[in-house]
Amino acid sequence: MTVERELKYSLTEDYFPSAAELRVVFGPGDFDIGQPSTSKQHDRYFDDARSSLSRAGLALRRRMADGQLLATLKTRGSVKSAYHVREEIELPITEIDQFWPAPIMDRVSVVTAPASLRAQIDLDTERLRYAVTRRGRVLATLSFDMVTVEPSHGDQRVVFNEVEIEAVGETDEATLEEIAALLDQVTPLSPNSSSKLERALALLSLGESLDD
Repeated sequence: MTVERELKYSLTEDYFPSAAELRVVFGPGDFDIGQPSTSKQHDRYFDDARSSLSRAGLALRRRMADGQLLATLKTRGSVKSAYHVREEIELPITEIDQFWPAPIMDRVSVVTAPASLRAQIDLDTERLRYAVTRRGRVLATLSFDMVTVEPSHGDQRVVFNEVEIEAVGETDEATLEEIAALLDQVTPLSPNSSSKLERALALLSLGESLDD
């Protein structure tokens, strides 16, 4: 498994800053912002009826992005305010795999029978991404995400925005915090200790409570 290290924030304002706005605060220092790129990705999360994977601290998804179908298994890992450190396995899904790559199924099978897995929730994300560099070296990926959430069975729908600052290579937490401090000058950030899946489930649950 590889290790993912990132800062996650909720946006307190309902817009994404432009590249020009970002360069106003990043330009005077050592950091620089690359050209923006956009992408769309569709994630479908799976678990069994007893939420065995969730209770074991695992999240299993299939992602369609850039014409490629990927399977990902993540651990809950450790969270300190906005700083998330998680292990993950991410592999392409091929015809040989049928549904899940073998290394992922081997890990899932310890927790629950693969045949018991069911689609749980769908997330569609529109992502605006920048490379953050220092003296030509890429240190992090800065992503602004608009996430639309729908349960796999039901008619609820919620939308939220968030920011991720993900380390590239050996970039440390302190450097990520420096980047976040600059970003906070452009758009106020609220530390987010939840994953996208956890936040989506919480928002759907809140909506159900309000409807009762």
